[in-house]
Amino acid sequence: MAPDRVAEPEIVTLHDERPLATWQEYREAGVPELLGSMQLCFVLQACAKTGLATRLRSGISAEEELTEGLDPYLGSHVLRYLAIKAHRPWTEAS
Repeated sequence: MAPDRVAEPEIVTLHDERPLATWQEYREAGVPELLGSMQLCFVLQACAKTGLATRLRSGISAEEELTEGLDPYLGSHVLRYLAIKAHRPWTEAS
């Protein structure tokens, strides 16, 4: 090759089909939905144990009142998680 010429780059794609096939099997078997449902169950159980569920049912809507006695960061993120789940139910396909 002449010194004034730049070689064209070669694009090479490397991937192993086995992991891709395995993840496809997990998706088709509904594993992501199952794990999402389990996570929601754990969050709802925590809400019940901490009193957050009772406060939500009683009509309290101010975040400070809802998360009283809880870690502020965790409490606000649990509320955000529940709001997202309310708008995107776990039964919806991913």
